[in-house]
Amino acid sequence: INPNTIAKINFGVCLKPASDYRFVPTAVGVQMSLVNVLQDTIEKYEAIDGNWQNYDVSEDYGEARKVRLARAEPLAVRLSNLFDMDAMADVGNIIQLVPNVEFYFAQFWDDQGRKAIGVAKSPQFKAHLGAQGRIWKWQDDVLSIVEGNVFRIERFFDAVITSEAVYMSKPRAVEAIADIVSEVANTAAAKIDIIEAGVTFLDLSRIKADIGSHPRMARLAAAIAKRDDLADISQDRLGALCLQQGIGLKEIGGKLQPVRRSEYALLEALDHRRYTTQLTVADPLAFRASGRQRVEK
Repeated sequence: INPNTIAKINFGVCLKPASDYRFVPTAVGVQMSLVNVLQDTIEKYEAIDGNWQNYDVSEDYGEARKVRLARAEPLAVRLSNLFDMDAMADVGNIIQLVPNVEFYFAQFWDDQGRKAIGVAKSPQFKAHLGAQGRIWKWQDDVLSIVEGNVFRIERFFDAVITSEAVYMSKPRAVEAIADIVSEVANTAAAKIDIIEAGVTFLDLSRIKADIGSHPRMARLAAAIAKRDDLADISQDRLGALCLQQGIGLKEIGGKLQPVRRSEYALLEALDHRRYTTQLTVADPLAFRASGRQRVEK
């Protein structure tokens, strides 16, 4: 979408607890400020070094990165449905409903009919409503109070949704909007089944029993289950890595099972988050990486 040729804008909110989407009537000046937020967000993305990376649910995102989540991915279903939604009722009285606002969004269409949606959590949007009498403006060389109810939007959208993907630079903020944590927890046991079907020499039954209550383990399982090379994982190579990393394994019924307190570490190993280096003649050093980026050679 071209932010310089925006032809139509809608502003709306998502209300808790039932994800009730409503349009909020806006004046032209408000719509132009939303275009500025879209432009600033795009420029922010363009200023980040590197290429766009596919979203990794197990990644510990720290610094800003260019991250995209394809709309076809199951984790994008909530935001994808929002993109496809055009018919919504207008909100009756936004003042009364502000405490229930989960996030806000703006729909944009450019002069070629291309559509994008910017979404953002709403801490500032809600916080300023109770600030009557404490927000001032400088006008005619005098500080004066801004009368009435005041709203404030963020400088950037947390994500921009297009027809192909969800684009973001701080995935953790978007995960709350997309309800990714709940989706990952609800499907965690099924992901363990996928891993076991691929890595047939592993017995992860004890992990499966309560993984839904362990968010970090559930994230790792979701990421591992997406791998297309699970059947190629070598028992000898995985065993050697676990030995270097101090990850305990035991054989039960002809399959390897992590010992107590090694379950999480084993999932990290399967998700390329355990590695060793040996730059001297000394013994190899073992490391774990909660955040990592693949190096393209």
